[in-house]
Parts: sequence; C-alpha cells; structure tokens
Amino acid sequence: MSSFYLGTSKEAFAMIFDEENKRGEKVKERNKVREKLLSSFESINVSIFPAPCEDVHDLDPNTTSEEFKESVKELKDAILDQMSQPRSFGTVVVNSQNVDVLVKKFVEELEEGDIVHVKSVVSQLQRGVVDEAKRCFEENLIEAYKEIDVPVRDGLEELLTQERDALLDAFEQNTAKVDLEAVYKDEVLEDLEHFADRELDAKRKENLLAIQSREAEQNGILATAVEEFRSAVESELRRGEEGSRQMQQRFPELKNRMVSNFVEKTRELDWIPEMVEKELERLKRWVSIRLDEKVKAKQKEEEYAERSEQHVRLSRAADDFRLGVESELQKSKEWSTSGLRQTFQQEKERLIGIFRNSTDGLRRISQQREAELEKLTSWAAKKFEEKVQAANEAERLREREQKLSRERAMLLKAQEQSFLSLTRPQPSVYDQYSSPSFSGPPGYSTYSTPPSSPYSPATPPSKAGLKLYKGGQFTPGGGRAPTGGCYMSPSPGFSSRSSRSSSGGTFYKGGQFTPGGGRAPKGGCWK
Repeated sequence: MSSFYLGTSKEAFAMIFDEENKRGEKVKERNKVREKLLSSFESINVSIFPAPCEDVHDLDPNTTSEEFKESVKELKDAILDQMSQPRSFGTVVVNSQNVDVLVKKFVEELEEGDIVHVKSVVSQLQRGVVDEAKRCFEENLIEAYKEIDVPVRDGLEELLTQERDALLDAFEQNTAKVDLEAVYKDEVLEDLEHFADRELDAKRKENLLAIQSREAEQNGILATAVEEFRSAVESELRRGEEGSRQMQQRFPELKNRMVSNFVEKTRELDWIPEMVEKELERLKRWVSIRLDEKVKAKQKEEEYAERSEQHVRLSRAADDFRLGVESELQKSKEWSTSGLRQTFQQEKERLIGIFRNSTDGLRRISQQREAELEKLTSWAAKKFEEKVQAANEAERLREREQKLSRERAMLLKAQEQSFLSLTRPQPSVYDQYSSPSFSGPPGYSTYSTPPSSPYSPATPPSKAGLKLYKGGQFTPGGGRAPTGGCYMSPSPGFSSRSSRSSSGGTFYKGGQFTPGGGRAPKGGCWK
C-alpha cells in the first residue's frame, strides 16, 4: 500500500528547498540545485494533492475523488492568475498562444538529459530579463532627458545625473536575481553607462546651443530696447520750443519715464540679467549727460541771444548818446567860455543819466556797459572841450580882428594924412630962392626938386610911378599887400626901390615884416 504525505504546503516547501545540514557530495549537489531553483524563479509554490483514489494503479479522470479535482482546479487557477499579465521567457512572450510551445520545449529540454539543460533555459530567461531591463533603461533615459526643457541655467548636470542614477538603480533592481548571466549583465550595465554618458553629453550640447540661442535672442531684444531708448531721448531733445528752465523741470520726469519703459521691455530677459543691468546703468549715465548737455546748450543759446539783444540795446544807447552830444555841439551859442563849459557839463550829465536808464538791466554785459559808458563820457568830454577851445579861439580871433581893424583904421587915417601932405603943392626951385623960409607939414622935411628930377613937386607919388595897394590886394611882384596897404610900382620891370626919394616912406624887402602887420610882398614895397 502506497504512503501519502499528510503535511502542509509550507512544510513541504521547507522539506524540499531548505538546505541539508549534512556532509557529502550528494548533499552539496542537492543544496546547489535548491539554490539554483530558488534563484531561477520569482516565486515557487508547493501544491499538495490528495490521493486521486484508493487504488492508484488504474487512474481515470472520471473516477478521481472530488478532493483531488478541487486541488487540480486550485493549481490551474494559480497558474492562470500568474499568466494574467504577459510574461517573457527569454525573448518569447508567454501568452495563451505560445505557452504550449514553451512548456513543450521546457519539457523536451528536461527529458533530454540532466538538470544542466534546465540551466540553459534559465540562462536564456535571465538574458531576456537583462535585455528587457536594458530596453527599459534606454527608453526611460531618452524620454526623461527629452522631457527636460532647455535651456536650463543651473542644475542641469545634477538633474541629468539624478535621472541616470535612478534608472541605473532600477536596472540593478530588475536584474538583481540574474546570477547565471552576471557577466552578461555587467557588460550590459557598462554599455548602459556609456549610453547614458553619450545621452548626457548630447543633452549638455543641446542645452548649450539653446542657451546661446536664447542669449542671442535676448541680446537682440536688449539692443532694440537700447536703440529705442536712445532714439526716444534724442527725439525729446529735438523739441526746440522749450526754454532751459522748462527743460530742467521736465527732464527728471522724462528720464524716469524712459528708464521705466526700458525696464518693462527688458523684464523677461532673464538669461542676460547682468548685461541688462550694465546697459541700464550706461543708459542712465548717458541720458543724464545728454540732458545736461541739452540744458547747457540751451542756456548758452539763450545767453547768446540775451547778450546779443543787450549788445543791440547798448549800441542804440551809445548811438543816442553820441547823437545827443553832436546835437548839442551843433547848437549855436554866443555864451562865454565859462558858461559854455558849464552848459556842456550839465548836458553830459543828462546824457549819462539817459544812457544809464536805457541800459539798466544789461547784466550779461555789465562790464561792457561800464566800459562803453567810460569811453562815451571821455569822448563827450573831449568833444565838448574841443568845442570850448574852438569857441575860445574864435573869441581870440574876433578880439584880434577887432584890434587889427582898429589898427588898420588908424594906419589908413595916418596914410591919408601922409598922402594929403604929399599931394600939397611944393615950391619950385625958383621959389625957394625967393621964399627960403617955407616950412612943410609936420613930420616931413622941406626939400626942393632939382631941375633934373623926373617928377614935379606938385605931382603926387601915385602919379610918379607908384601905386597904392590895399591890405590883402594882389601885387605885381606876387603875393598880397600887407595889412594897411603899401605903395608899389605897377610895372614889374620897374623897381619900387628906386622911387624912395619921391615916395617919402620906408622901403621893405619881400617877406620883411611891415609896421601895420603882415609881410612885404615879393619885390618889396614902400610904407
């Protein structure tokens, strides 16, 4: 009679797979088989079947007991449960279509010989596990790296390394029970590490190119913002209707507005923040300089215009001053020299006051104003003094002319008296013997004309070859008669000097001073 096992499944599992604590080659071989079996399968369950019937020599499915059928059903359900999801055996997927083939092949391998043939099947199964883990690693690594959006500023290396290490850990876990193909697993692991390094380098390069592209794009945006900033500032500076004071009031608000616009345009340039900050600082300095230059240029322009206008006012005031002086000089005054000088001094003070009033407020050319006033004052004093001196000279000339007129009148009177004395009848040569006591006019000597004289005593000098020329009258010898007149021969060829005895006067050579004033004309004359 056959014996039956009456223990539980756990007890049966322990009896089969627990190592034997005995010595001997057989024991070692059995323990090694146990170890390989446990490592070759994810899980091993032991099913206990009751005796199909009392007599097992003639078994028939229809005659088996209900307990046996129930145990078979439980085994079937357990197998179906494990096969509810696709499994792989080596490179073949275990499903309802090929499970029979796999089981048949496994049975054939077992029937061909020793348990060593089971190792080849298990090795193929473990290679499949390694290959599947490799495929999962590569796909998951590529997908993980693809999901990382570039460019990444910081932490990309750490992120890529974490993804790689996590997938390598997953590979290790998935292949932890692979012992028969440990060498193959290590080779695959080394290949996966190289694969991960290549993917990591590719991602680095992709990130670098993306960074360069992003920076180039943002640099273009920054350059445009800078150009628009400068253009807007220059456009504002071209407005010429404002004065420097209005500019100084408006420019601070303009600068703040321009800076705010620039900041708003460059807010999203997160890849070049340092460049944006440096450019902003340069623009702030530049706009401050440009605005200051514009204000100073406008101030100079206004100062030049104001200075020009003040120069015009100064010139007009100077012209009015000179015109007033000239007008005063042209007035005919018969005043005395002292009165004229006093009048001119008063007029000068009046013109200076007018000049000061008309040039009041010329702060831009105050020094020129004072210098011009000093020159005008000096010029007016000189002109007035010249007028006074001219009046002085005219007065002296009038006095001299009056004096000369008086002297001329006296001389003419004396000449007339002399002429009258000369024209009186003179006694003949015969009469002087009969009238020896004749006396002439006072101042003249008594004389008698000898018989040989060409002139008669009764003939006046004018008819004796001499002619009276009044003062200033042209004379035959050239020049003019001196003041008071003189006697000269009317004929240039006749010497006036030869008529001295008959003229009764004094002969003066040409150029010699005469008693009445002036000089004797060319050829000399009698006076």
